Amino acid sequence: MAADVGGLKRKSISVLADGYAQFKQTLSYGSPSKNEVPTGPIFNLPMPAPNHALLRRRSFVAKLGAMYASMEKRVSSEVLLFFEAAQLIYTGFSVPFRIGLMYNPYFTTTSSSSVDFPDYVMYVMWAIDTLFDVIAFVAALRILKRSDTSHVVVPIDHSEPSFSVKEKHHRTSTFQQSLIKFAVSRQHSMRRNSTFLSKETSMLPQFLLSSTWDKHKGVRWHQIIAEWLALVPFDWAFVGNTHAMILCRVPKLLRMHKVPEIARLIKQFLAEHELFSGFHNVGMSLLVGVILLSLVCIHWATCFFLLVAHLQCGYNLDQTVNGQSCWANQVQLQGASIFRTYMYSMVVVGFGFPVPQTNLERAIGIGIQFMRFCIAGGVIGAYVFLFECQNRRENEFHDQVDGVKEYLTARRVSKQLQAKVLDFYGHFWSAQRGIDEDTIIATLPSHIQTQCLDLLRAKLLKTVNPRDGKKDGANYIVDGQHFGLSMMEAAASSDVISARAETICDLYIIDKPSVQQVYESCASQLGDVKWDDVVTEATRIGRKPIRANSMLGLGKKFVEHATNAEQWTHPDSQFRQFWERCMVVALIVCAVDIPLHICFASTSSWPAFLGRLGLALFLVVDLVLRSRRFAYFESGTLVTDSWFIWHQYKHHGFFLDAISIIPFTMVADCLTTAFDADSTFPVTLRMFEWIRLVRIRRLLPTLSTILKQHHVNDTTYIIVNLMICVPFACHVGGCMWYWIAALHQDPHHDSTTPTSTSHGSLTVQTCLEWARDHQNCTWLDFDHDHFGHPSDYIRSFYWSVVSLVTVQFGSIFPFTDAECVYMFVFLYLSIVANYGAVGALVNAVTRINSAASKKQEQVTMAHRFMTIEGVSRNVRHNVSTYYKTHWSQTSEQHALSVLQPLPDNLRQEIQSFLHEASVGHLKLFKAIDVDGLRFIYAIMKHQSYNRLEFVVRNGDTCDDIYILMRGVMEGLLQVKDMTVPVQLLYPGSCIGEAAFVLKRTHDVGIRVVSESADVSVLSRQDFASIAYHFQHLWPTVETLAMDLERQLSLTLNALDRNLQKPNVLVPEMIYIIEYLGLFVE
Repeated sequence: MAADVGGLKRKSISVLADGYAQFKQTLSYGSPSKNEVPTGPIFNLPMPAPNHALLRRRSFVAKLGAMYASMEKRVSSEVLLFFEAAQLIYTGFSVPFRIGLMYNPYFTTTSSSSVDFPDYVMYVMWAIDTLFDVIAFVAALRILKRSDTSHVVVPIDHSEPSFSVKEKHHRTSTFQQSLIKFAVSRQHSMRRNSTFLSKETSMLPQFLLSSTWDKHKGVRWHQIIAEWLALVPFDWAFVGNTHAMILCRVPKLLRMHKVPEIARLIKQFLAEHELFSGFHNVGMSLLVGVILLSLVCIHWATCFFLLVAHLQCGYNLDQTVNGQSCWANQVQLQGASIFRTYMYSMVVVGFGFPVPQTNLERAIGIGIQFMRFCIAGGVIGAYVFLFECQNRRENEFHDQVDGVKEYLTARRVSKQLQAKVLDFYGHFWSAQRGIDEDTIIATLPSHIQTQCLDLLRAKLLKTVNPRDGKKDGANYIVDGQHFGLSMMEAAASSDVISARAETICDLYIIDKPSVQQVYESCASQLGDVKWDDVVTEATRIGRKPIRANSMLGLGKKFVEHATNAEQWTHPDSQFRQFWERCMVVALIVCAVDIPLHICFASTSSWPAFLGRLGLALFLVVDLVLRSRRFAYFESGTLVTDSWFIWHQYKHHGFFLDAISIIPFTMVADCLTTAFDADSTFPVTLRMFEWIRLVRIRRLLPTLSTILKQHHVNDTTYIIVNLMICVPFACHVGGCMWYWIAALHQDPHHDSTTPTSTSHGSLTVQTCLEWARDHQNCTWLDFDHDHFGHPSDYIRSFYWSVVSLVTVQFGSIFPFTDAECVYMFVFLYLSIVANYGAVGALVNAVTRINSAASKKQEQVTMAHRFMTIEGVSRNVRHNVSTYYKTHWSQTSEQHALSVLQPLPDNLRQEIQSFLHEASVGHLKLFKAIDVDGLRFIYAIMKHQSYNRLEFVVRNGDTCDDIYILMRGVMEGLLQVKDMTVPVQLLYPGSCIGEAAFVLKRTHDVGIRVVSESADVSVLSRQDFASIAYHFQHLWPTVETLAMDLERQLSLTLNALDRNLQKPNVLVPEMIYIIEYLGLFVE
C-alpha cells in the first residue's frame, strides 16, 4: 500500500511539472513583459527543471496561421469575408457554366482544341481563375489560424496545489484570458461531442443561416482535405488546351462545403446594420436562403441539361443521335451565342416545358420537375414559418385586438369609444410591443428590477418640478412636463386644474402620502431640510406658469370650435380623412396609368391628356399641403408648426415625391410635333416616366390608415393588400412585356429579312431562328401573325397573370434575348410574390378560423365519445348547446381579459357605457351619486343564457344580483310540491335585489323562455371589495331593501293563497304541469 502511495505521489509531481511547463509556454507565447505578468501561477512545490523539448520553435503551419492573424488585423475581417464570399460565388457559377456552355466533350477528336475560342479568352479566364485561387488560398489560412490559437491547459482542481495572481492583474493577464478560452472551447467541445445535443440542435430552425454555438465548431479532417485539394492548380498542367482547363476546374467545387459557414457569417454581419436588421429574424434568413438556393439549383440544372445536350448533339448542337435530335436543336439553339443559349435554357429549365427527345432527357425532365416541386415547397414552407412561427406574438396580439373589436361592436359601444380603445392598442404595440411593463420587470432578478425601476420611475421623479401652476387658458403638456402639484400645498388650494389627453399618454401618478413617505425615508440624507421647507419651496415654484415650447406649435390655446385653419390640418379631421381617400384613388390611377402611358401609344388622346393633367395638379397640391400645412404626430405629440412640418417631410420623402410629379410623358406628347415619335429625346423622356412610380410607395401606408379608421381587422387588411398588390404586379409586368417586344419590333421590315407570306404561316421554329440570327421576331409579331391585331394589352396582361399565378409561361413564348431575360427575371420574382401570397393567405385563413376550429374540435371530441358510449340524441343536443353557451361566455371573458392593459379611465368609461343602463334599473342604488356608481360599473359582469336554462332556483342563496338586458324569463313558484310559472320578466327587471342586501334566499326560481338572454351580474364577492365606499349610505340601502322585500312578500303571499285554492290547481292541471316540467327538464 505504501508503494502505491509513493507511486501516486511521483505521478502527481510529474503531472504538476508538465502542467507548469505548459502554463509557462502559454504565458510566453505572446511574449508578455514582466510588468504584465508579474508573478504567474505560484505553486507550493519546488521549482522543477524546465522541459526544453516543449519549448521548440513554431512550425511552418503555425507561421502561416500567425500570418493570417496579422493580415486580419491590418485588413478588417468584413473585407476578408467579402472576398471569400466572392470567390465562392465565382466558383459556384463559373465551373458549371463552363462545363455546360463552353466545354466541348469531343475536343479530343478535333484537329485543334482551341478552334472554339480565341486564345485571349483562354488567358483571360486563366488570369481570373488564378486571382480567385489566391483569394481561396488566403481564406484557407483561417483554418490554420483557428487550430493554432487553441492551447492545452491543465484543469485545476481544488485538491491540487493553489496558485495566486495579483489582484490588479486579475482581469487583464494573459493567464486569465487563456483560462476563459479554455472554458469556452471545452463547453463547445462537450456540446459538440454529445450526440443527443447535436441532433437536437440540427433539428431546430435556428440552425439554418443563424449564428449558433456551433459556428465555432472544430474543423473536420475531410474538410481540410477538400479545402487543400481544391487549391491544387490542375489546370496549369493544360495551359493552351481550353477544354482540358475547363475540365480541370471541377475539383474547385470542393470549396462549396464552406457555403453554410460563410452564409452564417454574412447573415451575422448584415444583421448588425440597421438597414438589414431583419436578418435577426430567423424566418427572414431562412426565406432568403431558400430563394437564393432555388436560383443556384436552376443554374446548376440548366448547365447539366446543356452538358447532356452537347453530349448528344455535339458542341454546336447540330448533330443527331440514332436519328433523333436533342431538345436544344428543336428550339433552334444550334449556332446561337453563349448568352442566348444560357438565358433561353434558364427560362426553359427553370419555368418552361423542355420537350425531351431521348430517354435520358425524359429522365432529366422528371428530375427537373421534382426540383421545381422542392423549390415551391421550400419557399412556401419558409413563408409559413415566417408568418406563423416567427411572427406568432405579433399575430396573437393582433388577433386579441380583433377580438376586442368584435366584442365592442357586439356590445354596441360608440364609435368614439372604440376609436379610443384601438388608438391605445396601437400605441401599446408601437411603444411596448404589446408587453406589459410590470410583467417584464416581474420576470427579472431583483437587482435588475431595481435598476429598471430606477430608470423608469426614480429618474423621472428627479426631473419633476415641485409644482405646476394653473393657467387661465388650456395648454399642451408635453414629454418631461407635469401638472397637479398643487396637492403639495399645506392648505387646500382654490385652483381648479383639469387635464384632458389629446393623444395616448403614459403618466406616472404620485400622491402626497407617497412623497412624504419618501421624505421620511431619506430624511437622514437631507440634513437640515424640513418638510415644511419642501412644501414652501414647492408652493413658491408652483406659482410659475408652464413654459410651453412655442417652436413646436404647442403653446396655442385649444378651443373646441377653433378656426378652420387650425382644424382641417389635424390628422384626425374630416378633411384629412377625405383627402387621404382621394389620395388612395389618385395613387391607384397613377399605378394603372403610368405603365399604360409609357408602353401603349394608343392611350394618348385629349380626354386622357386632360385627366392626367388634373391628376398631376392634384399631386402638386398634395405636395404643397404636406410640406407646409398638414400636421403630424411625433412621439405622441401633435406638431402644427410649418417649419417643423417642412423639415419632417424633407427627411421623409419630399424629394422623391417632388420628382414623381414631373409629367415626363406628357411633355413627350407635347413635343411630338417638334420631334419624330421614334427620336431619342421623346423616348428618353418616356423612360424617365418610370421614376414616377416611386409615389406608389405611399399607397399601402395610406390605405392602412384608412382601414384602421374603419376598424378593419388585421387578416382583412392582409387580404386587401393582396387584392391590390397582385393585380398591380400583373399590370406592370404585362405592360413591360409589351414594351420590350415593341422596342424590338421592326416596322420597316428590312428586305434582307425573310417575312411570312400568308396569315398564320409563321411557325415557332421560324420565329426562334429569326430571333436567334437578327433579334427581329418577337412574341408580338408571332401573336399578330396568328391572331391578327387584337387588344395587345389584354394579351400581355394575360401573359403576366398566367406567369405570376402558375410560375411558368403558358401559350406565349419568348423569342428574343431581351424577352428571355425579362421572362426569367419576372418568373423568378413570381416565386417570391406567388408563394408569398399563398403563405400570407394560409396565415390569414388559419387565423380567421382558429377560434372556430378550437370550438369545433371540442364539440367533435365530445360527440365522438358519446357516440362510442351510446348516448341518446337528446343528451347530445343538450351537450352541444352547453358547449355553445360555454364557448360564448369564455370568448367574452377572454375579450374582457384583453381589456385589462387599458388605462383605468378608459376601462372605467367602457364599463360605464356597458352597465350604466343596467345599474340604472336597480332601486337600491338610487341614493348613490355618479362617482360612487363608477365603482359599481367596474365590477359588473355580463353573462348569457340559452333557452330553458335556470338562472336561479327556489331556495338558492342570493349571492348575485341579475339585471335582465335582453330576452324574456319566467318566475317559478313552489306550490304543492310543484313548480308553477307565475310571472314573466322583461328587459329591465331585477332578480335578487332585496335578498342580496338582506342575505336571504331566492323565493322565486327564474328560467329563460326566449331563445337566449343577456344579464348584467353584480357579485357579492366583488361588491365586498368596494363596500367601504358606501358605508355611510348603507343604512339607507338596507331600508330600501326592506321595503322591496316587504312588497315582494305581499305579492308572493297573495299568489300562494290563490294557487292553494282547490279550484285553481285541479288534478288534470297538476298532471299537465308535471308532464310539461318533465318534458322541459
